[in-house]
Amino acid sequence: MESNTQPLGLNRKDRSLYVEIDGKEYFMLVLRNNHYSNVSSIMRPVICMKCGSRLHKTEDAMNNDAIKLECLENLQDSLTPDAYDKACPETNIIAFDIETITKDGVLIPYSVSWMFENKIYNEIGYGCDAKFIKSIANIQGVKTLVGFNSSRFDNYMLVKRLLLDGKVLNSNNCVVHSNQILRLNTREYKTWDICQFTKCSLNAACEAFGVEESKLGFDHEHVQRLFEEHGWNFINVIGKDEIREYNDKDVDLTMKLFNKLAYKHMSNYNRERGIEIDKIPVEHDYIFDTIPAGRVEMFKPAKQYCGHHHAARALRPRQDPQ
Repeated sequence: MESNTQPLGLNRKDRSLYVEIDGKEYFMLVLRNNHYSNVSSIMRPVICMKCGSRLHKTEDAMNNDAIKLECLENLQDSLTPDAYDKACPETNIIAFDIETITKDGVLIPYSVSWMFENKIYNEIGYGCDAKFIKSIANIQGVKTLVGFNSSRFDNYMLVKRLLLDGKVLNSNNCVVHSNQILRLNTREYKTWDICQFTKCSLNAACEAFGVEESKLGFDHEHVQRLFEEHGWNFINVIGKDEIREYNDKDVDLTMKLFNKLAYKHMSNYNRERGIEIDKIPVEHDYIFDTIPAGRVEMFKPAKQYCGHHHAARALRPRQDPQ
């Protein structure tokens, strides 16, 4: 009897397959329409012994993080949350920022900076987005791409490049709303837009969360005029060092801001210092009577107008982030 762990050893003689058991040869036959025929070849089905999928093999799940996630998704109902999290591939945080010019009404990247493991990388010139994706694709595990205002801007360039590279993106792994790509959630790539939580400019967010630095000055309209005048040579007119310095600074601020906001960072901080936060049951509070305006910022009881509670900060006009 053949099993997944112990397949039969097949031998061939005169274009027929046979197995040898206890020194004897047993030829393989197949019965069809009351007629026996010799078996000349066998194609074993691809099957994963872990999850039963016929789309990948066990070895693939062990050696490829994206396939391993597929395997875990199939087992999610059978695993405890702790077991699932423990088996998941490592998640890598990559802060990124894309700068573009406009040609014939289409945004085209001319510079990409990204930070991984406290080191900043940069690609400048036509096709820099393709080089960016090719570079981070070599990073093992799941890649969480953190940007600022990326749902309205950078994610579009990211999705376009991934589609050109043959990635399958649809409503199952992308959240699109009001002309914003709010979330990309594939087995290999995920996105996180800090601006969706801060609802202000990068400089204002840094000031609010204690990052005592700010963006560098950069005239994007001037860059566009130089492109229209010089074509792709505009990069040399401005200077790669100046472009890189501006782009890198945005990425540096984005990562520092993310570290201030990230829940995982907070959890690690508490665990390292022995700080425990007990869970409490949800109960009715003022927070459920407010208008969150895309976020919940309820630190004091809200003022009451006409029998309804409104969060004072939610009534302020929103400024478009830069």
